[in-house]
Amino acid sequence: MRIRSTRPGFMMLDSLLAVLIATALLISLTIAIGTMRRSERRMADDRAASRRLEDAMTALQTSGKIDAGIQREDLPGAPAGYTWVRLTIPAQPRQPAVSLVGLVPQHQAEGGTP
Repeated sequence: MRIRSTRPGFMMLDSLLAVLIATALLISLTIAIGTMRRSERRMADDRAASRRLEDAMTALQTSGKIDAGIQREDLPGAPAGYTWVRLTIPAQPRQPAVSLVGLVPQHQAEGGTP
C-alpha cells in the first residue's frame, strides 16, 4: 500500500495560485509602463513648447519678431525702458497652454530699433 504525504489537489491549487500572482504582476507592470510612456510624451511636448517660447522670448529681446502661433500680452509694472511680456502657446488637444513671462527692452517691445 502506498502512503501519500499530501492531499490530492494541493499541488494543482498551488500552481494555479502562482499563475494568478504572475498574471497580476504582469498586468500591473504593463499599466505602469504605459503610464510612464504617456508621462514621457507629455513632458517632451511640454519641454518642446517651453523651448519654443524661450526662443521666441530671445528673438523678441533681440530682433522684436516672434513666431506665428504664439500669443503676446504686455503686462504693467516694468522698470523704465522695459516692458514685461507674457508669451503663450494656446492649449492644444490633450495639452494645456504654456506661457512664459520675460522683460523686454521698450524699443524691442514696440517692434522698432533704439
